[in-house]
Amino acid sequence: MTQEKKSALYPNLSAKQQEAVIYMARGFSIADTAQRVAASEQTIYNWKAEAAFRKALKAETMSHLSDCRCRLGTLAMVAIETMASLLDSDNPNVRLKTAVSILTANGLESLDQEKYLMMGLGIESYK
Repeated sequence: MTQEKKSALYPNLSAKQQEAVIYMARGFSIADTAQRVAASEQTIYNWKAEAAFRKALKAETMSHLSDCRCRLGTLAMVAIETMASLLDSDNPNVRLKTAVSILTANGLESLDQEKYLMMGLGIESYK
């Protein structure tokens, strides 16, 4: 009888179960997960019925979501810096479109605001 290698990530689970947990926590379907870990779909369902598997899946899902939030925060900062630099563009149309995008993203979509922005940027027409 061959014993499956276990890793320290989730020591109560086999290596295949740990791999399945990672795929499922990242949103893969039961069918995709089964294919990737070379198990049947029924095996995945059986694993999901086990408390240790469910606990590991919940922990891995929470960890993955936390990682995604951190990455999104980093990307948001890059996006904000990009928008800020576009507000300094030599092209008044770029400045206007950037300003309108910022205002729109923050719920300020009034045409009057667009008109005031155009006047402030020295632009007679927009779009």
